[in-house]
Amino acid sequence: MRTGPMAPPLRRIGGAAAPEAEAMRGRTIAALLAVLALAGGFAMLPAASVSSVAAPSAADLADGFFPDASAASARLTPLPATDRFLPAPAGTERDMLFEYGPVLVPPGSNINRVSVDLPPYDGFVTMYSPGMRDAVTGAAPDHEKLHLHHAHWLHIGAPGSNDYLPGLSWVFGTGGETTKANIDDRSAADPGGPRYGLFIPGGEPMVLVFMVHNFARDAAVLYLSVGVHWVYGSAPLIASAKDCASTVPVPGASGCAASQDFHALTGRLWGQSFDVPRVADGTDTFRFPPDKPEGLSWVAPWGATVIGTAGHMHENGKEIAVVNLGPEGSGCEADLDGDGFPGTTLLHSRKVDRVPEAWPHTHDFQMMTTKPQFRASIQAGDRIASYAEYANRDEATYDAMSYVGIYLDTQQAPPSGDAKDCARLAPILLPGGEGTPSEGVISKDWGGHNHGHLCGPAFEAPCDTDEPDRGAGQSVETVHIVNFAFTPGDRSMSGKDGAPVQVQAGKSLRFVNVDAAQGIMHAVTSCAWPCNGEHTGNYPQADGTFASGRLGNVDPIDGALGGPESTPYWDTPTDLKAGKYSYYCRMHPWMRGTFEVVGGDPAPPPEPLQPGSPGAGDSHPARATPGVEGGLALLAGVGSALAVRRRP
Repeated sequence: MRTGPMAPPLRRIGGAAAPEAEAMRGRTIAALLAVLALAGGFAMLPAASVSSVAAPSAADLADGFFPDASAASARLTPLPATDRFLPAPAGTERDMLFEYGPVLVPPGSNINRVSVDLPPYDGFVTMYSPGMRDAVTGAAPDHEKLHLHHAHWLHIGAPGSNDYLPGLSWVFGTGGETTKANIDDRSAADPGGPRYGLFIPGGEPMVLVFMVHNFARDAAVLYLSVGVHWVYGSAPLIASAKDCASTVPVPGASGCAASQDFHALTGRLWGQSFDVPRVADGTDTFRFPPDKPEGLSWVAPWGATVIGTAGHMHENGKEIAVVNLGPEGSGCEADLDGDGFPGTTLLHSRKVDRVPEAWPHTHDFQMMTTKPQFRASIQAGDRIASYAEYANRDEATYDAMSYVGIYLDTQQAPPSGDAKDCARLAPILLPGGEGTPSEGVISKDWGGHNHGHLCGPAFEAPCDTDEPDRGAGQSVETVHIVNFAFTPGDRSMSGKDGAPVQVQAGKSLRFVNVDAAQGIMHAVTSCAWPCNGEHTGNYPQADGTFASGRLGNVDPIDGALGGPESTPYWDTPTDLKAGKYSYYCRMHPWMRGTFEVVGGDPAPPPEPLQPGSPGAGDSHPARATPGVEGGLALLAGVGSALAVRRRP
């Protein structure tokens, strides 16, 4: 006999009866799907299938839900997608793995894939871990062949005071480091405190965005997944529940949270994309933003306790410092803790490479998060800022990122005090925490995937190979990028078509991305001559001489809203010195081409650049690049116009 209160499947919204609310939600989703269809630059994912997990071990949960996808599939009980609609008493805890697929990822594909979903019941998520697996073998793919660029969970609703964009609030997200959010670790660190979770309102539309980058020449078929630990019910229902007894078996049920005091965390995300110039004779550190002492900042609209935070950056990154500058005019902007960053540092979110010798250029890394025992108090008006540092002596970084996600408990606001008391900004560690509060930890084990082949002196494998003299190539004004080849000038071609294209000094060579008609982006990025070796996890590298940006970007979520990247052509600089130049496509690094500037002053002799070795290259100023903000605004606009009112 069921004795606990049931989590309501569809609540009343703004006084509307459930059918009316469902109709409103249906109109919202229909509009979203129409926008997605019109956009054409990203793909809709198949509906989620659901698997239930029988009693995952502590090691499983500590390792990003599962050590690897093949191990996961061996312990999963396949269930129909409707299984998630099963009701359960408030407080019932359940482990589920939502899989989207199978998804075909063409060679070189690098677009966002979106799913709009409706959670059927109110509940709390206390663990979130994204991933992907090969649909044939079940194994997690190599990072250097298939890369989960980012995975975000967003909530569409009426505009609120803490939205990432109006009508669009951030629930969880991670980049290629696939940070795992284990909120239960934070709760366990304070046994006498509340239990934390991310509240998910039943029946309100959620957007899941996955961006998968296929570096390989071959297509892949994948399942994209989200592992969650779910607790049924709202905070009042869970608190009033006596037990979780039910006459209906709940697959994957793993515990009962009846009578526990749940606090709904508020998530906030901010950041920016940008380019990092190469400065071969500099300090090997580029700090972003370079011209804003206040950093990239968010002003807290209310007091709260920070439960956890982490940063996201790309390869060549060193760390993101998350700091509290205090309110405007407080005088707390000085480097109060002497670590070289303004204000009081809450977290040094350092980039940790799986293979340290491959640093700084590798996709296989993690970002440090705060320790479970970490806590910090903020008051309304405090400016929480971030500063990113990238290595830039050996290479440039294009489309770099500096993003910060933070979770706060507004029910644990600090008592009112002197806002100009800078000492209050310092983070603390609860009993059991070790080390310095601002030093972080990695969020999971490295898992069972293979990081891929690496090259360079540290691996006793040269990156470049011997370069024969191929003579002079075609004298043309335009190189067409067709079927993943630079035509002419591609290294895969023979004869004059594969030799360096001849360009007169003072003239430009135009590159036209013909593949853009098929929704394929390309880029033209210089690399140190000869740049003719096999693509590996740390090669090739941008030498900073020139870069086109992404040509023919048609993904509206990823900056293609009328910006310069939507243009499918680009011209090389007219001031290039005489000499040979090699280049590659950053989206498809096996693509290599060459050209030669003739008739002008010669360039300095090219210096081969090996990963981890100093080199030479020209510097170009940093610039902001289109990010996800514009495309997400498209979704947010629809969400605002057809918003479902969210639970207060």
